Amino acid sequence: MYVVLLIITMLAAGLRFYHIDRLPPGLHYDEAFNNLLALRLPQWKPFPPFFFDVEFGRCVMHPYLIALLFQATGPILLGGRLVSALAGALTVPLLFFAVREIFRRDIGEQKAMSLGIASALSLTVLYWHVHLSRIGMELVLSPLFIVLACGATWRALRRRRFWDAAIAGILLGLLLYTYPIAIFAPVLLGLFFGYRAVFEHGFLKANWRTLTIITCVALLTLAPLIHFFVAHPHWLTVRSSQIASDNPLQGIGKVVKGFFIQGAGDTNHRQNLPGRPVLDHIQAVLFILGLGACVVRRRSSHLFLLCWLAMMLLPSVLTEHPPHSRRMSGAAPAVAALIGLGAMTIYESGISLTRHWFPRARRAVSIGLVLLLILAFTSIGAHTAHDYFLVWGQSEGLFIAFDVGLRQIGEYITTLSPEEPVYISPIYRSYPTLAFLLNDKPDRIQSYNGRRCLVYPAATDVTTTHIIILLDDQESLPALKAAFPEGQVVQKWYMGDTLYAAAYRTPAGSSAQIGLTHELETNFGGKIRLLGYDEPADTFVPGDTIPLRLYWQAKSDMAERYKVFVHLWGASDSSEGKSIWGQEDVRPCDNSYDTSWWAEGEIVADGHRIPIDPETPPGEYQILVGFYLENGPRLPVLDAAGQSIDDHVAVTTVHIAAP
Repeated sequence: MYVVLLIITMLAAGLRFYHIDRLPPGLHYDEAFNNLLALRLPQWKPFPPFFFDVEFGRCVMHPYLIALLFQATGPILLGGRLVSALAGALTVPLLFFAVREIFRRDIGEQKAMSLGIASALSLTVLYWHVHLSRIGMELVLSPLFIVLACGATWRALRRRRFWDAAIAGILLGLLLYTYPIAIFAPVLLGLFFGYRAVFEHGFLKANWRTLTIITCVALLTLAPLIHFFVAHPHWLTVRSSQIASDNPLQGIGKVVKGFFIQGAGDTNHRQNLPGRPVLDHIQAVLFILGLGACVVRRRSSHLFLLCWLAMMLLPSVLTEHPPHSRRMSGAAPAVAALIGLGAMTIYESGISLTRHWFPRARRAVSIGLVLLLILAFTSIGAHTAHDYFLVWGQSEGLFIAFDVGLRQIGEYITTLSPEEPVYISPIYRSYPTLAFLLNDKPDRIQSYNGRRCLVYPAATDVTTTHIIILLDDQESLPALKAAFPEGQVVQKWYMGDTLYAAAYRTPAGSSAQIGLTHELETNFGGKIRLLGYDEPADTFVPGDTIPLRLYWQAKSDMAERYKVFVHLWGASDSSEGKSIWGQEDVRPCDNSYDTSWWAEGEIVADGHRIPIDPETPPGEYQILVGFYLENGPRLPVLDAAGQSIDDHVAVTTVHIAAP
């Protein structure tokens, strides 16, 4: 039996590790983020962290394991995926031991081992689990630790030894450090064994010591996490409040359909072959037979399996976008065990009928049924491999879903000289995929939103590269070619036949041809010069938006993060005392290029959009601009002698006509 389990485990590892360096392609945001957390772990304050208070909150187990791997390998792109694939592969043999432990009292040791083998084989070829195990995210740790905690709890209740109970408690506590859905597993165990304690005669008397030890050790293991949430209670609900569903009944229907109906499965390209149901036809039949066997037999082990399934599907039922493969991943081992139980039901029913009608053919029928089930699981495995490696693995949607282009760009940047300035648009420079590939040094590059502005040096002292993601920014590349006609496109990246991004390289010694239509020379605090602007149209009507491009130049490096105000100013309305009839207050480049990043001499051609109040009366209006600190003073406008003369400048006048 254990030889068979070893073969199954090797098959599970093969499906989860095969070509993991190429599939999934790229490096998705969340995968890179976990890798970054692992890199930052030694410097985390306070150390050690028991919950990462970043973004929507992150559980710590996965980054800790990645950090452990990095100690042996150094920072590698595949860190998170290797940890996840190993966790997914280990869940398979551990499910065997858990199922054997859960069922051994009710159906006997030999049958429990056979059911464990069938369950492990089922999980090995379950597309849902294979897919999630190959993504470098923390979600696959939950099934692993749920299996460990459930198996260890049943073992402790059977053996009634202190160390068995203590181990079960530790595993139960560690479970909550894996992924948010794990909170449902202690609820499952508490409700199930609490029910038995109340309604099953003699259960509490025989097991109260074991249950007490498990509970106390679990609470001790969780003490640091509990302390964190007591001190920071908002982190308990920050994510769940964002994704909670307002129609759980509809969620139940969608989850059920997602198990069986083609097109009703999870449509997220990252976590499923879009629309693929959880179960194929053979799995669906075996799963339904397993459910029926649990309902008919109603022993504690069978009822526990049903409770496990129902409880761990709740995270998907109660949240948006059901069926959500990640949020219901804790149910995957239960689904596999039910499929295994369905296979056992077929085998036992066939043997029972043979014993009654054809007793002499019992051995031949037994061999035939085993071969039939092996053929069924082989077909399931082939279907899983086909759908994952040949269908999903070749789909065009993976390019965006796994940030393939950003990985290619990040790898390209690492080939450039460290002294070469690099600008990228319109992605933010600290985007985790880029940040990890740059060894968590995102300030190696500058980023801006090229849909609203353009950033470049007035003159290139060294070769300078701009990388433009053309799929999102069609403005920057033509503007760069106009500013630096001697530059050239040196690298292109494609998404299929579509040009995704390009690198435009400007040689050293080039001077920018700014090309503004109206020149100005305004000095803001000795830090920023207003070089001029592009003239907007002459006439607008209330409700319009005025486009205005301002050309700034940094006179020096700055530590401050100034905001730009652009006001449409006119004579005060006598009834309301109103002078400002439209405004945009924003950090430069639509909040994408802070003044603290500006290098001396750098030019920022910043596009603004000033919405005109629909109640604006007709007349002539000035456009006033300036800088200010958030909750602080404005930058003064200085004259040639360096004396303050105002805190804003009027750049132009526009006419507002009657609508």
